[in-house]
Formats: sequence, structure tokens, C-alpha cells
Amino acid sequence: MTINKGMRFLYAGQDSEEFEVMLCSIGNINTETNDEETSLVTSKSPFKDSWDLHYIENTAPLNFTLTIADINGLYLDSDRQRILKRWLCKDKRYWLQVDQDDLTEVYYYCIMNNPRPVNNAKFTGGMELNVICDCGHAWSYLHKEFYETNNGVLTFDFNNVADYDNYILYPTVIINPTKNGNISIRNNTTGDEVVIKNCITNEIITIDGRSDNAETTSYRRLLDDWNKNVVELITGVNNLTLTGNFKMLFEYRMPIRVGG
Repeated sequence: MTINKGMRFLYAGQDSEEFEVMLCSIGNINTETNDEETSLVTSKSPFKDSWDLHYIENTAPLNFTLTIADINGLYLDSDRQRILKRWLCKDKRYWLQVDQDDLTEVYYYCIMNNPRPVNNAKFTGGMELNVICDCGHAWSYLHKEFYETNNGVLTFDFNNVADYDNYILYPTVIINPTKNGNISIRNNTTGDEVVIKNCITNEIITIDGRSDNAETTSYRRLLDDWNKNVVELITGVNNLTLTGNFKMLFEYRMPIRVGG
């Protein structure tokens, strides 16, 4: 059995070195991959010879096989396999990061399943698992952008540069009012505006743009004072104006088009 050069990885907040295993390939390296599984949704009328393109549909999330082996080339006995399965085979998604130069800022939000041994005669030399991500791509590190109004107003540009055409970014917005009153976040480029009335000094308001959920640390009913809009940032330069007295944090990850 040939174990090719391996590398360190992190999953669910734990380092592979803690378990004395490495990410590797065993035997012949399989170079076949299908990073983005998509299909074209089209239609055609009998009166023309071309098909109309409606949209591109993602038909499956990014998925790949992960192979691990002992750092020192030892076999994986049944006790080691149980420990590794407990670490890697969770009941929900966690972040996976590979310690490789071109993947240092690439994160996979994924779940692993179907663990299976890679045997050498009667002994287990490694373990393979399927990795199924939450979407058709990987993610960047967590970006954090901080803003604060000056005398109740701030205007700035936000440049949304993504690996996809026409990608709309929905950041998580964390708002900390510094005075009681109303606040707004207006995207002058699109005309969309988030408005929250009756803000309370030092409450923390969190609006998750991907799930459309909003919550506050105060005891008031936020739904009565929020216009139900979220911050949407189109591809390219977005000009935004903040009105009111508050601090604001954008948290977001950008899509990265790399395979596993």
C-alpha cells in the first residue's frame, strides 16, 4: 500500500494533529473531479430553431472523498477508527479547512458520512469518507467590516467582487445604537433601504440577510419597528448611506469556486 504525501486539516474546530492523522491519498491518485454540477434550464418553440436559456440550475452540492491515514504510517485499529468516526461523522455541518498553500483561506461547510476502511491485507491502513458541502462551492474566511456614523450620517462605497456573475451578497448586519431613535441603511445604488425605528441605546440588533431573521437583545418586539428588509449588495460598487446614531458590523463569507 502506497500512502502519498499527506497534509494537516481542521474540522469541527479540531486539528488532525490531535488525532495523529493526515489528509492523504492511498495508491493511485484519482484526478477525476466534478466541481460544479449544473444543468441548463431551456425551452424551445416549434417556430424557431434555437433554445431559450432561462437559468442555470445547481443540481448537486459540492462533494468529494476525503482519505486519512496515521501520521507515522501505523495501521488504524478498531479503537482508533471509533475515535476518528466520533470526531468526523457529526450530525450537522461544520467547517473544514485544509492546510495547503492555495487553500489557506478556503473553507468547506460540510458534513462527512459513509466512513469505510482502506485495507492492506487484514489490516486497515486508512479511512475514506464522503464530504458533502452545503452548496456548489467553498467559502472564504469570515470577513468583518466595521462602520460608525459621524453626527448621525455616514456614506461609503462597498465593492462586491465575487467568483460568480450577478452575485448578490447578503451579509449578517450587527447594529449597536449609540442613541435612542430611528436608523436606516440605504443602498443608493439599488434604492433598497433597511429601516428600524425606536432603537434603544446599546441594544444589539442582528439581521441575518441569508435567513431573513432579526433579533435584538432588548425586550421590545423588533418586528413592529423593522420594515422587514435586509441589506443586499449587488455585484460591483454599492454606495450606502447610514442615517442615525449607531455602530454597524458586516459579517460575511464570499463564495469560492474551487473543488475538493
